[in-house]
Amino acid sequence: MHPRGLTLMGSIDTQDDRYEGRVWAFGLGEEAWLVDKWVLMGDPASEELRKKVRLKVRQQYVRGDGAKMGVERWCWDSGGHYTDEVYAESRALGDTWVIPVKGANVPGKPIANWPKSRNAKKVYLTEVGTENAKELIYSRLKIQPNTSGVPVPGCVHFPANDDICGEDELKQLTAETKELKIEKGRRVYRWTAKGRRNEALDCFVYALGEGAIVDLAPGEEPMVANPARPNAQFDPFFSAIVKEIGAALELPLEELMLHYSSSYSAARAAMLQAWRFYTMRRWWLVCDFCQPSYELMFDEAVAAGRIRAPGYRDPALRRAYTQAIWIGPARGAIDELKEAKAARERIDVGISNETMETAAMSGETWQQVNRQRARELKQRRDNGTTPATVAAAPKPLVPEPEPPEDEE
Repeated sequence: MHPRGLTLMGSIDTQDDRYEGRVWAFGLGEEAWLVDKWVLMGDPASEELRKKVRLKVRQQYVRGDGAKMGVERWCWDSGGHYTDEVYAESRALGDTWVIPVKGANVPGKPIANWPKSRNAKKVYLTEVGTENAKELIYSRLKIQPNTSGVPVPGCVHFPANDDICGEDELKQLTAETKELKIEKGRRVYRWTAKGRRNEALDCFVYALGEGAIVDLAPGEEPMVANPARPNAQFDPFFSAIVKEIGAALELPLEELMLHYSSSYSAARAAMLQAWRFYTMRRWWLVCDFCQPSYELMFDEAVAAGRIRAPGYRDPALRRAYTQAIWIGPARGAIDELKEAKAARERIDVGISNETMETAAMSGETWQQVNRQRARELKQRRDNGTTPATVAAAPKPLVPEPEPPEDEE
């Protein structure tokens, strides 16, 4: 059995002088592999032959990776002269494991129509839409396998074993053709074998039907979900769920949704609250990963002689050598002008410095910005394009009173 096979489906075809069985493995995308074939000759009504069938349905198979698997479900053809015998075996073996089936040669019928309840004989007699199943099988037989072993959804694989899949098996699988007929004054196409043996095709049809059966508990019925979604209540429900998620993460709704629809003050308060969350995680990352990794790298470089660091054995000097400021992406601003004025005030008051403010507003070091700024000013002077504000003598910054700002 191929290692990509995930489940086994078995099917039994009833004839007047024998029972024929097939076992198919199915994987992702309903990729299929023929695993086993058996033919038991004798009187289908005899206890001896039915006992042989019971042994076969309980057979275990070994997958390519060594896993042992049994058949997940059996579908047993109950048409013909031995309906009662098939019903009896279904009841004895388990009516949801061995399922009596009958073909429904009607276009549009589902591949498997699981009944809501047992019939008068206390079994789940299931209709199999043979027309749809055969259309599907014949289309999948045209799918070519991938020679490099890549899974091909819907592809049908056959073993190189004449006992399981010889020439006769392939002929039975392709025994039927579509023939134009006139039914009730209408032209329709119907599958017909024209007397050719087609047990292999019937068994494949039943195996597909098994995969379409969904087990339900007694009294349960499948219900179709109401597609009237989203409705007017979806947005309040979604917002409530997001608020709960944000509370657990310590993130405001505006930041979590990236939707700022309130005033400047409220939006900035939400961003600052979120930034506390980000800052704490950054600090954890720096303390637990970035700084220790940097120190180990520096230790290795000093030990290998790539970096000369006199007195590095001294813990105080080592700490000075490896001291670092870790700067991540900038916080961003709701109103950049107001943020810049606030940064200037913090520097003037003495509760911050240019290094801290540069890192917070641009995500770069003050040294990088200062060096680049100096190069730009020198280039402008050399080109004679120095702005008047820069060419003029610097004046002390005197804060001017600002009119009160109305919140939006």
